[in-house]
Amino acid sequence: MPKGERDWLSLPSTTPAWKGNLPVGHGLTFQEKNGGKVGVGAVRLLQFVLQGNATSGKFFTGDGAKNDGWNATSQNLDKIKTASNLL
Repeated sequence: MPKGERDWLSLPSTTPAWKGNLPVGHGLTFQEKNGGKVGVGAVRLLQFVLQGNATSGKFFTGDGAKNDGWNATSQNLDKIKTASNLL
């Protein structure tokens, strides 16, 4: 985690970024049904970025992740150009 924190702090302040952590250890939640919270979060991220899904995006831009138990922080997510906007 220290290297990830270092990388987070080195991001330009204009870069859209989201950082989330669950207190579940290195095994994450992939052994749970549908990959657990990490698997569901990964699908939401893909739906948000690749499809422009606003509902999935609110998980990251609103309180969805925090309400789900993630320790999350973000910057400039409103600047994300989704794949659907680029087509």
